[in-house]
Amino acid sequence: MSPKQKDKYAELQTSLETLPYISPAQVEQWVSLQRTIDQTRDYLIRAVPQAQHSIDEAQKILGQRTYTLVFFGGTGVGKSTLINALLGRNLLPTGAVTAVTGTIVYIEQAAEGEAESLILTYWSRDEFAERVRRLCQLAELDGFDITNSGEREQALEDIKAINTASEGNAKTERDEYLDILIDCIHSYENNKELFKAGTPPPQSLTLDDEESLKHLREDGFKGSDKRQIRLVKSATFKIQPPAPGTTANGKDSLLMNGFLRIVDVPGLGAGMKLHEAITLEEMKKEDAMIVLVTDAGRQRVDEMKSLSAVNWIKENRLFGLSGGDLDEAASKIFLAVNGGNVRQAFDRLNSGLPEAELEVKEVTRYIAPNYWERYKDRGHNRPYFLVMAPPALYLQDPDHAPDEFASETERILKAFRDQFGPINNGDMFDPDTKEALLKLSEIPLLRESLIEFIKSERVRSQLREASTRIRNSLQSLRFYYEKQLASRGMHPPFASSWEQLQEKRYENVLVRQQKELPRAFHNALLELSARTNGDARFRNLLRPAQQRQAWCGFDSTQWKRRSDTAT
Repeated sequence: MSPKQKDKYAELQTSLETLPYISPAQVEQWVSLQRTIDQTRDYLIRAVPQAQHSIDEAQKILGQRTYTLVFFGGTGVGKSTLINALLGRNLLPTGAVTAVTGTIVYIEQAAEGEAESLILTYWSRDEFAERVRRLCQLAELDGFDITNSGEREQALEDIKAINTASEGNAKTERDEYLDILIDCIHSYENNKELFKAGTPPPQSLTLDDEESLKHLREDGFKGSDKRQIRLVKSATFKIQPPAPGTTANGKDSLLMNGFLRIVDVPGLGAGMKLHEAITLEEMKKEDAMIVLVTDAGRQRVDEMKSLSAVNWIKENRLFGLSGGDLDEAASKIFLAVNGGNVRQAFDRLNSGLPEAELEVKEVTRYIAPNYWERYKDRGHNRPYFLVMAPPALYLQDPDHAPDEFASETERILKAFRDQFGPINNGDMFDPDTKEALLKLSEIPLLRESLIEFIKSERVRSQLREASTRIRNSLQSLRFYYEKQLASRGMHPPFASSWEQLQEKRYENVLVRQQKELPRAFHNALLELSARTNGDARFRNLLRPAQQRQAWCGFDSTQWKRRSDTAT
């Protein structure tokens, strides 16, 4: 091993030792797996190109340091509310069963003493123009360059003419895309100065400003020249951990002192194909523990299966895995059913009847056949969490939670009275009442399960999955070698020593030469014949003797005189 390679692995080991919740044995295994990839990758990809996906996945898994927790699901199922409840504060904008968050949102822990902020990054002019062309395809409209003022004005007139012609008809999916296109045109027109010097620089906003969050909302600043949501590529919250003594104190904070980063992606389904594209693009870049958020009240199993996110999990995160390896990879998928605050859904899912959980069970089997049995105790006696995010958020952050969450909490306190036991039903903030409501919401249980998983299982699962990917790649290489040896007359099992393999190799060379010898002799004869027919000296050897002597220097008169004298 070269000194440069030794330095590389020494630096890797040092960086790994700084990670929390990792043992010395796991550090050694991590370095060993990285060394295996480096030693075999180039030749492996050349010999077995189909193994490239597995080896790339293994490298991506080992390259991960800060763990990323991605929330995704259908539009309006409550991802933002669930994130807020897990954080214990009303951070992300929320709404009722409608798309609210209009871009990818990252939540990270700010450095000690750093002010909390929201950082917006923007699409470049070319990226935004390409997204608009994609929207035109979805809207069945001729593409146009939104950065060109003439084409922009013409497109706006064409869209208005289409909307006028369809007045009085039911709103379709195409109408939704046309509305987004109009919004894009107005947003670019009002903010085109941002792109004069190229891609706009990131903008940092203070969280103390109430208008900061409006930059994330689908309906934020509508009708004003401040609207920029269509131009925003991503938004990053930099927040401080909760103060000690709160429900989610420093020890239980989901951000785990900066070790975890949360990603909230736009909702999928309900015709939101543009959001779908954004989400899948982000998921391809992230090697994340995935939380699948569903809604027991509105989504059926067939609709959940049709979500591109679920298909993405099956085709990418779980690609090429089976048996125990598939179960291990599926352990990163936490299933939260949002809808427990509906008493009908709560009673149905807690009835214990076989048909009660049929649709949720089908989803878990679609992810992994053994998911239900393997993780049956992950939630409250079930492999999923039946969460009530609105009351959990209101109880933890009553001063900032939406006003409607207060009435929602009161309704749940009355509707689920039989689940609480002896508590003060008149005061939801009574310590015993608050604890009972939070326990019923299963938000603390989900938070604790995620933190415990990251502490105890995250590194182990990460190393196991990377090992599986590498093993699959090396297995492909082994099959390649066996095929090559079989073509030379050798078949497994291979009990031969290296010397015997070399001897067998020389025997194969001799056999090949024996087969080639007659052909070589034949080729030599052909070459000799060609040389003979092309050389006058050798051609004369084939002539009669008289002609041969004349050629040697006697003319015909001399030959005749000498012949007569001899007679």
